[in-house]
Amino acid sequence: MNAAGGRDRSALLVGVEDGFPGAKLDALPYAPHNLQLLKRQLCDPNRGIFPPAAKERSDIVRFLENPSRDEWRARLEETARDTGGLLLLYFCGHGVVDDDDLYLLPRGAKFDDLRATAMSWRYDVQGILRKLPHKDRPAEVVAVLDCCWSGAARHAPEGAREGAYVLWSCERNRLQPTTRHPQTTAPWLADATAQPDSGELPDPQYSFFTYELCSAMGSTQPGDPPLTMERLRDLLVPSGPAWSTGGRARWRPDGSGTGSGPGIVISRAPDQAAESSGFQPPPWSKRARKPLLAATALAVATGAVIGLVQPWDGGTAGSSSASCPTPQELRVATAPEDLQPMRDLAARFVRSEANTSGDCRRSGVTVYAAGLDRLREGFSRAGEWGRGGAQPAGATAPGKGGATQTPTSILTDVGPQPDLWLAPSTAALAYVSEDAAVLREAPTPARFAVNRMALVVTPDAGRRLGLAEPGPGGTGRTGWADLRPKLRGSGVRLLRPDPAQSVTGLHQALGMHAADPAHTGPFTERAGDGDEDAAEQAEAAVSHVQGLPDETAALCALTTAAKGPPTGPGGALVSLDTAERALPAREAPRLDCPGGTPKDGPYWRYELVGAPALDYRLVRPDWSALPGAPGVPDRREEALQDLVDWLGSEESRADTAAAGFRRGSIDPTVRLPGVEVARWIERLRDARQDLRLSVLFDASGSMHEGGRFRAAREAVLRSLERLGPDDAYSLTLFARGKDGRGFTQLEDRWRTVGPHAPAPALDDGLLNDRDERHADLRLALGREVAAVTQDASADRHAILLITDGEYLPGGRKPRIAALRELAARLYGDETLIVMSLRPYGCEKGKGVPGEAAELAQAAGGTCHPAAEVGEIAAEVGALAGGEG
Repeated sequence: MNAAGGRDRSALLVGVEDGFPGAKLDALPYAPHNLQLLKRQLCDPNRGIFPPAAKERSDIVRFLENPSRDEWRARLEETARDTGGLLLLYFCGHGVVDDDDLYLLPRGAKFDDLRATAMSWRYDVQGILRKLPHKDRPAEVVAVLDCCWSGAARHAPEGAREGAYVLWSCERNRLQPTTRHPQTTAPWLADATAQPDSGELPDPQYSFFTYELCSAMGSTQPGDPPLTMERLRDLLVPSGPAWSTGGRARWRPDGSGTGSGPGIVISRAPDQAAESSGFQPPPWSKRARKPLLAATALAVATGAVIGLVQPWDGGTAGSSSASCPTPQELRVATAPEDLQPMRDLAARFVRSEANTSGDCRRSGVTVYAAGLDRLREGFSRAGEWGRGGAQPAGATAPGKGGATQTPTSILTDVGPQPDLWLAPSTAALAYVSEDAAVLREAPTPARFAVNRMALVVTPDAGRRLGLAEPGPGGTGRTGWADLRPKLRGSGVRLLRPDPAQSVTGLHQALGMHAADPAHTGPFTERAGDGDEDAAEQAEAAVSHVQGLPDETAALCALTTAAKGPPTGPGGALVSLDTAERALPAREAPRLDCPGGTPKDGPYWRYELVGAPALDYRLVRPDWSALPGAPGVPDRREEALQDLVDWLGSEESRADTAAAGFRRGSIDPTVRLPGVEVARWIERLRDARQDLRLSVLFDASGSMHEGGRFRAAREAVLRSLERLGPDDAYSLTLFARGKDGRGFTQLEDRWRTVGPHAPAPALDDGLLNDRDERHADLRLALGREVAAVTQDASADRHAILLITDGEYLPGGRKPRIAALRELAARLYGDETLIVMSLRPYGCEKGKGVPGEAAELAQAAGGTCHPAAEVGEIAAEVGALAGGEG
């Protein structure tokens, strides 16, 4: 048992063989074989992360073959609650996408009612994990999905205490063949094909993805680092195109992780494996962990030892004749924009001669991403890494303007303790270092690479800004000195990553506000506060919201909006390397966007003069600067020095360029102390007024019908995702009870939302019974109008009203005049967004009550029918971005 009272590790392997002829989905005869194959690999005595004895125990590695939805939900909740260490989830079967959510199909799934008969990734899988009390949640969760459209999962499972990872078999807009993998024998498969109760399988069948997955798990050799989820993903991605069969479209596996997720070990090298008679707990087991920074073990009330170590930090386990020592595992933190290039570069280092002694690899490297604010917070709380990521007892997290925030672990807020930080600029280093002793005392950072600022626009926006079209395949050149006056009155809106999260967004903002935007020297305290009129007008044309945490998000918002009306964003402020990598000339965009498929070009690229370039630095935190902390072990220090030396060497120049970094050694482009960088970021935040969003949600019985509840819930959750870090919301259910006059305050005023705050638990069980259909809309709206007009916690308020109309006892008609009078009180000061769930949506006229349309018109707001979930979320996002 572990500290939370459950098992150190459990697996739930689900296979659904059934086909769905009505939807032209074939049966999958390989599904049960996949389960056996994966189980044997997980319990392999040479490489497995589960004890060999678990192969014969159904309570550790659990099977579900062809379950119903109810059976699946019950077993998932039971397994999750019973697991305190690692929870491994696997699914093989059919998957479909509806309303931008992935549905995994159990036995008996109905396509006309997926929400009630299939497993929603967002609301069932994620929802079950989120609803568990924090103390009962698994420390880490891994999900492996082998089904069509599996990339729609995209986000690692929420609810893990320390980290999570999801690995999917194909992109979110792809089908995958149902044919079996042609290979049935391999050295690592020799034992997997044997059935203890029925002899050899006569003709074993496996899916392409699961076979390649298990093959990669069985490929580790003596001397290799343990196989982490991040490395497993790197092995599988290149093999995807080779899986095409029968003329089907190619597809590509991929993965995503949070916190410690990328570093979760999924398979060991043979020389690290335990003998079957004495199983050694894997590194995520709390019994196998040692404190990294404490001189002695830190015991908690349960007696468990809490700490954070790199996987397999000591010698070999269970093998007295191993020829190679266990590789030293290093962790590198980087910006979200640089995650994939840095992962590629780290993989090149691991394979390089600089990391090899004889036939042995000395080190492995795990790379993870964290935004600017997260890193600043993390390094200011650096001592928590020594407590296993836990906050001190009684810690609270007050929000801005009276909002409350959920305290979270540093492991989920930031990630594991880094040995190296790739700081994108000296400005980022100054900002993050301000309250971080481990960075202030760090050795002088080594220079690494440079990256200049860029502007990407659609051709229409470029013409409206008077920009000359770049030459074929080239990149043009412009600057803020020209752009600032041209933005005025052009109607062009630019997307900029949030400066509080993205260093690129920060550097672009500094260039925009420079006193002399044509100046190319370092940005100093005297460089800002020049022509503020021009700078503020340019700032008004820029959107930077929570929904744009990095450059990729900005480019995705631009390229997916390019498919819609010309009123959308016209350009994005990014870095030059990202622009050239993501939008190559005469090629389709190289972007994987969760909001849709990017529109093919052309897009015009320009190097942007006047915005300070990124001057990358390699920062080695001095963990000995923490009170009472021991020094870094010599072996780790040597491994880290090898990595830093290789990154700056001529030997790695070609690898650095291939990974996407531009070598260069320039002086700091921003010369500001950390307090001044913080002042700039706060100033940019203050330029956007905080938003308070009141959600009024109709709970009347009619919401059960016609997919109304599903559409309404989707609108709420997608809207909340668009709020910024200082925005907040409340959620009220109205029309409770038989007379339609009751209320339930589901989320109090005011609650912040973000990547680590739990989503509201909206479930159709909150609705009235189907025959309790009354809804007093006037009472509900009047209550909310009174609340927001008297609230002083923020300057901007909006009400998102989700309604199936006013339905009064006794058959009385809706009180249109009274509703209009109420809504008029919001005109000009507060915004009203109405979502009408009735079939006639937002129409009004003869024979149509038209409450929704009348309300929106009287308040100067908008009305959306049920089908416009995306438009509602976009409108909330625009309000959060300071528009409207």
